[in-house]
Amino acid sequence: MTEFFEKSEFDSVKKQRNTAIIIFSCLTAIYLAAVIAGIIVFNGLPYKDPSEGVIKAVLYVLSAVYVSFAFLYMGLKFRRVNAYYKMLKETMSKEKTVVTGRFLRVEPVMETKDGVDIKKFVISVYNERRNDYFERMICIPYEKEFPLFTEGDTVTLATHENILFSYEKK
Repeated sequence: MTEFFEKSEFDSVKKQRNTAIIIFSCLTAIYLAAVIAGIIVFNGLPYKDPSEGVIKAVLYVLSAVYVSFAFLYMGLKFRRVNAYYKMLKETMSKEKTVVTGRFLRVEPVMETKDGVDIKKFVISVYNERRNDYFERMICIPYEKEFPLFTEGDTVTLATHENILFSYEKK
């Protein structure tokens, strides 16, 4: 079977995730050090010193910049990298379901599953208990290319929670 995800891709995403955590942690430490230094300087000023307003303004602006950065960085970059990392980790390490079916079509709509943008294709799978065929949606990340299947091809797929892990065209 052809592996859809490689170990090197998982390692790359893990490195991106760890780098994002380190950057955020370093900037948080710098912010906290600046706030603590500002509070210490503020408390060391004499009563009704004219520079009190300057220190307060600097701390307010610094806090606003930090909160904006944290919201954007953690909400956009880290959230997406972390979701993709979790999907890869689960797909590569958990139990796989192997199904054989007939390729039907590609769904043209992009969706989001567990924070990862995905695209889908449909296969027809035989259900032995009901003696009938049913359509099964298989998901792949939006950035990845579809396997080269044509309508009617018999394919064997290994999936975890309908996310394609490996495939074989017969």
